[in-house]
Amino acid sequence: MRICESPLHPLNQAGLRRVVTSLLVSLKWKPASENSIDFKLELRFPPSPHNANVPDFTVKPAFLLHTWLGANAHEFFDSMDITEETWEQ
Repeated sequence: MRICESPLHPLNQAGLRRVVTSLLVSLKWKPASENSIDFKLELRFPPSPHNANVPDFTVKPAFLLHTWLGANAHEFFDSMDITEETWEQ
């Protein structure tokens, strides 16, 4: 096990030390500018005008974003809109 001694490393600047290990499972660190959030995108199509039990895949759906909470759990985050032109592509 090694200790990252670089005074320029953000963890060391915060008074912490980053431990570099050869374990199979280790923590990743990346700058805040590279952080990301994974979203699940749910496409919700309106019902068909001919049969309310069947989605109408000919129209643009509602785009719902969900964040992952762990395991199989997701939580609604926000809706998203795209232009008709983008949807047609």
